Amino acid sequence: MRKSPRLLFLLSVSLFALAVSSLPALSANPPKAGATCAKENRTRTYSGKNYTCIKSGKKLVWSKGISVRSSSPTPSPTSNVSTTYVEASRVAEVEECRLKDARKNKQQPNNSGFPLTPDIIPPTGVARYIAIPIDFSDAPGSSEFFRKLREQEVEFGKWFEYFSSSKLKIEWLTTDKWIRATKPSSDYSTSKGAANAANPYGEQWNAYAQEFIDLSGNLFNWNGVHGVFFHFSDNQNTKISSELLGRGIELNTPQGKKPLFFWASGNYAYEEERRVRSYLPNYWAALWVHEVLHSMGISLHAPGNGFQTGVGQNQASRSWVLTAWETFKLGWYEDSQVFCAPKEKVRDLIVKLRPIEQKGQGNKVAIIPLNSTQALVVESRRPVGYSEAWPKSNSGIYVYRLDTTLDNDRTNESTGRDSGNDPSYQKWGYYLASDQRLNLPIRPHPDSYLDYIIYKGESVTYDGVRITLLESDEVDVIKISRT
Repeated sequence: MRKSPRLLFLLSVSLFALAVSSLPALSANPPKAGATCAKENRTRTYSGKNYTCIKSGKKLVWSKGISVRSSSPTPSPTSNVSTTYVEASRVAEVEECRLKDARKNKQQPNNSGFPLTPDIIPPTGVARYIAIPIDFSDAPGSSEFFRKLREQEVEFGKWFEYFSSSKLKIEWLTTDKWIRATKPSSDYSTSKGAANAANPYGEQWNAYAQEFIDLSGNLFNWNGVHGVFFHFSDNQNTKISSELLGRGIELNTPQGKKPLFFWASGNYAYEEERRVRSYLPNYWAALWVHEVLHSMGISLHAPGNGFQTGVGQNQASRSWVLTAWETFKLGWYEDSQVFCAPKEKVRDLIVKLRPIEQKGQGNKVAIIPLNSTQALVVESRRPVGYSEAWPKSNSGIYVYRLDTTLDNDRTNESTGRDSGNDPSYQKWGYYLASDQRLNLPIRPHPDSYLDYIIYKGESVTYDGVRITLLESDEVDVIKISRT
């Protein structure tokens, strides 16, 4: 039967409506802070705000949005945050910000400045480690602990992939078989060596490491290996109180004598892991990262030694990022990610900084050399990714003073006299407080990191240079000026 024109029209309309309704709903939904999105760095404007798709941990989510000012033109779909600020052109070559090491009293082997101190573990290419599980007659191991170790080895590798911008790859050789030590755990216990002092237990630790390697027999090929981790059982009967540590120690392997880094955690670390696991489930990976970085030629322990600002200051920190200065020193930033502005070239410079917890294009650090050995370093921070355990209000910048003539004096870090950011005890870096909050309260130093974050509208003035945080959203917009 022939259909009428009206019937054909209604049928066409119905089919069109059905096709439209079957399209994915995601593209039609308005952006909402924290909701999932599809493509990183995509922006959308909705209800007076500009939203950007950003990476938070392993997910892509919409940012909290920044208000679109009525006096500004409507941003185009490809606009990014802080379109009202025009970033300054480069005023100096990055080489001017590679301040040379100038330490006068060398208390540890790693340089405060450039160049990176050559050490046992390479900062780029491939770093290869062997993990040997060791248990004891008085503290047998469990299969559950193997699962945890494998997870932490993966997280360890992810950390270096992220912060090195994929310039360093981690490879592990291991076994899920416990290797029984010849003596009970109590026979392998020593006291802890003091910082900035000769280690009286070094020869014992080296002997234990050699014994454990010998026990592994021909299980591993040691060619190309840079370090070995001895994973003791997490059985709480273990009597080993302190860690075992060696850097560049010549040890015998089935493939000949090799200079190796080695590490084994003692009871202190196991107790610490249980204490912090609620906010730092990757404690083991963070601890290993810290120790390995030292054997890459990095000083760590500043600015704010003991603060919860990063893995270099505190292995049990709520944040386990690496400072922008030491990331720069390792060669993990491209020159295009470093804004270099020597003091004499500063003329009201607007600079946009991307948080070091987030991937993306743009500057990761601003460095203002004050002279040949001192500089101000500015980095942007957010409570996401490797700082996700921070309070959610902790968004802003840190400004720290760098001095490459100084080394780390750690002699009073355990006595309570050194706050970790006290110039009375020399460090290569110190956090600077905002001009608006110069009289900071005295609080336990792990929590002092809260006092030194610079928030929107605040500034830091030091040696004739003022750094002001103008805007704080997906990126931080700072103004560098002379006073």
